[in-house]
Amino acid sequence: MNTLHCPTCGVHIDEHESGRCLDEWVITSIGIPKPIYAHHSYVHFDPFYDNTGFWYCLPIYDHGDVCEWHPIAVSASWGEAGKVIEKIKHKQIFSLYCDENNCYCEIVMAGRAYQAKASAVPLAISRTVIKTTT
Repeated sequence: MNTLHCPTCGVHIDEHESGRCLDEWVITSIGIPKPIYAHHSYVHFDPFYDNTGFWYCLPIYDHGDVCEWHPIAVSASWGEAGKVIEKIKHKQIFSLYCDENNCYCEIVMAGRAYQAKASAVPLAISRTVIKTTT
């Protein structure tokens, strides 16, 4: 399978929409693995974030309160996409702009330019980050 295809759903990065699948792909591609621990020594009802701030868990009552880990919404939220930029900004140069139809992101890394477009800035950033890591 082409490395620009999502390892979970198989969709090409230029066609991938915002959502949990893309968020997980982006976060793991920048070197932040999904947590593997699931039990806590305390009960919680609100999201509990791991030490990276990129993953949160919600307890599943029907499964013995085992946490199910979710990625933060990097492909849909400006604030969360900013966390990805902060994580990798020391390696790259970013350029963002939008016209009336699309938003564009360019990341220059080691002299090579990677670009993507999308309907929103967080999605354009996510698509471009994937291209830099594959």
